[in-house]
This record gives sequence, C-alpha cells and structure tokens, in this order.
Amino acid sequence: MKYLLIICTFAALGLTQLQAQSLAQLKKAFTALGYEPALKYVSIYESDIYKKWADTTSLDRLGFLLAIDEKATDSLAKMARARMASFYTELEAKKIGEKSLRQQISLIRRLMRKRFLNSYHPAATPLEAFTQGLYSNFTACGLYALVFDHYGIPYQIWADAIQALVVADPFGQYGGPIEIEEGGEFLQAGVNSQAQLHYLSFLVKAGVLKQEKVQSSKFDELFYKYYLPMEDLFFHELLGMLYLQSGMMYMRRRKPVQAAWQLEKAFLFRPSYAVKYRLYLARVQALQAATFGNWEEVQNLISAYQLLPGEEMQQLVLQAFVSMGRTYLHKKDSTAYYDQLFQALTTQLADSQLHKQLGLVYYQEKAQKEAQAGQYPAAIAWLKQVDSSLWQEDFKTRLAHYTGAYLATLTSCTDRLLFIQDQLDSFPFLHQRTDLMNILLNCQLEEATAHFRQGRPALGASLLAEFEKTYQAAEGSMLNEPQLEQAYLAAAQHYRQAGMPAKAKTYVEKGLKFLPQSAALLNFR
Repeated sequence: MKYLLIICTFAALGLTQLQAQSLAQLKKAFTALGYEPALKYVSIYESDIYKKWADTTSLDRLGFLLAIDEKATDSLAKMARARMASFYTELEAKKIGEKSLRQQISLIRRLMRKRFLNSYHPAATPLEAFTQGLYSNFTACGLYALVFDHYGIPYQIWADAIQALVVADPFGQYGGPIEIEEGGEFLQAGVNSQAQLHYLSFLVKAGVLKQEKVQSSKFDELFYKYYLPMEDLFFHELLGMLYLQSGMMYMRRRKPVQAAWQLEKAFLFRPSYAVKYRLYLARVQALQAATFGNWEEVQNLISAYQLLPGEEMQQLVLQAFVSMGRTYLHKKDSTAYYDQLFQALTTQLADSQLHKQLGLVYYQEKAQKEAQAGQYPAAIAWLKQVDSSLWQEDFKTRLAHYTGAYLATLTSCTDRLLFIQDQLDSFPFLHQRTDLMNILLNCQLEEATAHFRQGRPALGASLLAEFEKTYQAAEGSMLNEPQLEQAYLAAAQHYRQAGMPAKAKTYVEKGLKFLPQSAALLNFR
C-alpha cells in the first residue's frame, strides 16, 4: 500500500514510549484542545482497570482492550488471558522462534484467524473476539499488537477514519515491511456530504478553519484532511479508535450518555478535533432528554459548552437554565438546588458574557419567587444584581411592577420618599415612569407641607426645591393641584408669621407659576 512509503522515525519508539504514559500525563494533552475529561465507566471491570493504571505508568494492554466492552467482567478477563496464554503456548509448540520473520507472521495470522478472528463485524469489540470470534479492523490490530510485542516483532499501526492495518518490520530490518490487513472498513465509511459540512462547520466555530476555506474547497477532500488523516498510532491511540468505535455504536443505539462516556476516553487516548466533534454531538443529543435532576446531566451541559464555546452553545445553556428555573425553583420549590445549578454554571463556564446572561435569568427568577410571596423589597434586591447592560424592556417592566406593588403597601410619605429615591439612584430609567414620578412629586409636596406646618422650614424648603427640580425633569407628570396649593401656601404662611414677608411672597409667586388661578394663593398675595 501507498502508506508504507510514509515512515515516521519516532514510531520506532513503539510501546516503549507508551509504557511511560500515565493517566495524569495523558490528561495534560487536553489543555491544548481546551477540554478536561470527567471519565465515566461502563462496567465495574473497566473502572478497576483505570484505578490500577492511575497509580502506575504500566498499561495493562489486554485489560484495556477488554474493558471497552460493557459486558467485561473479571471472569471473562480471566478467560481471555487464559486463551492468550494458550495461544502463545501453541505458537511455541510450533517453534515460532526458529522461523524467519515472514514465517512467524504467517503462522501468527493463521492461528489468529483460527482462534479469534472468525467473522468480521465493523463494530466488534476485542472481548467479542474472545467470546464469539467477532472482530473489527481495529480489534484485529490490537490483538496483533499484543502478539508482536510479546515476541519483540517491530511493527507500526496505521489508521485513518476508515481503516487500519498493522505493518510488521516497517523499516525492513528483517526483510519487511509486511502488511497485515484484517476485515473491512471502519464505521465512519461513507459519511454523506451533509455530515461532512456539519463537521467542517464545527471546525470553523472552533477556530480551526476559516469559512472562506470551506466555501472554496471540496467538502470531501477537506473533510478527510481534517477528520482523521492516515497516520501511525501508538497502542494507546489505537485504544482511542476502539473507544471511538464504541461511542459511535452507542449513538446508533440512541444511548448518547453512554456514547459520551466512551468518547471521553477516546479523546483521552487520541485527542483530536474529530473525536471532540463526535463527543460534542453525543453531549448535545443527551441534552434533548435531560431534566437536570441529577448532577451528571448538569455536567453534561457544562461539558457540551466547553467542547464548543460560542453563541450557539450560549443559547442552549440559557434555554436549559430557564427550564431549570421553572422546574426546580418554581414547580418543585427546590431553591437550594437551583442555587447550586447557578453556581456550577457560572464557576465552570469561563465566559463573562454568558455569566451576565445567566445572572439575568437567575436574579429575575429569584425576584419573581420573592414577589409571589409578597416580599417586594427582597425581589428588588435580587434585580439590583442584574448587570446594567442587560436592562431591557422586560426587565424594566418587571422592576417597575415590583416598585409600584411595594409602594402600594406604604402608608407614610416619608417611607415612600426614601424608597423611591433609592430606586431612582439604583435604576435611573425609572425617571421615565410617569406613574412613579407622580407619586414622588405628591409625596414631596405632602412632606414639605408637614415640615412647614410643624416648624421645620429648612426641610420644607429643601423638599420644595427638590419638587421643582423633579417636576421640571419629569415630562408628562400630573400635578395634584390641591396638594401643590397647600404646600406653597404653608411655606408662605410660615415665613409671614416668622416676619419674613419677602420670602413669603417668593413662595406665593412660585406657587402661582404652577397654579395661576389659585384663589387661596391669590388671596394670600
């Protein structure tokens, strides 16, 4: 094959380099693609395999091959190891060590087909090779890799998005190279043009490709160039391909949650945009049925966003969070859980603009909850935390409603004035609310009247000055004529009684500017 002409010198390191890889070291590769896996396991056996690996740089290759299948158990693994041991015993009985490399390869292939590779299936797992004789292209490569490593036979694994093969003695040190192909194409063969375009769109959103390049190129050629191009794989990367195969099968079975578990591990072992894309599809599909009643679904939403940050996922996260509020804050009255959801999203998603949008939803929903209980000050306190850049009409209407509702509960003009002034300081747009400004103006007049009549002229004069300033700025406000007349008359009466006729006259004239036909003010004049 043409791929034999491609030789990468570092491939000679083979499994020696693999054995220096620990779980922690492999996880470091994720930072380059902006994603950190949260591994989940399809069986207790698989979980145990990973736990053992976490403490060592030695990878149990057969154990990992078997662990990909959800049916794997300790007893099945024991059977598989026994069959491999028997396989090696049979090869030894045929004096494999005394044969030439080509004879060794021929013997291994014959016996492999007899013992494990009986029937090809593109989605077969390594465990199924031991239990049913089923195998896939990548399963066969994995088994050959185990055997070649056992006998010290140099090899390379070559794979792309469609197929894989093992090349024994790739550098011709012992008369090679020798190609070993088993089975047919991988599950991803024959991807239609729509699917290709969707993947290329994903790369554009991820910043890998420019839209201009996609528009000026042939989809098919560009897709295979950026999907999984032909390259040589280390053993752990082959595991990644097997996990990719497994994840795609779960997707076909409409089990996106389990698909995501497998694709996470595919990404761990072979981080690439192709695997990231498949994982993104699984995450998004899993969200379609999510109620976010358990933490795994929440983490799935967070992971989906981390895989492809941007406007599309921002909207998905916001829609999901709106649904969370309806369900857990209002319907189920699970306030603490709703708070935890908000905290998780805003701490784990590194997007300041999204944080603001989530805050808008969260603070408004919390405000609504308080308002429904008649706790308007608490409701308004929540709305004060919304970023001012998001004060749109819906927010303004909501805030004005809560303000008016609370004002209706206050019987003292003093309390009303304090509350309204605080609202205007916090939300300047309320100056445009005529109903609120009318209340403010009338309270200023009423309080000013009281101050003058009770011997507090400085406070009364200050309030009338505020009234005049407010009225001038508040377009469309309606004057309470009797209240206005009483306020300016009270001021004039106070200053006349205090022996300050000029000042008394000043307030009469001010009042007449508002009410030129006021009989009381004209008579006092």
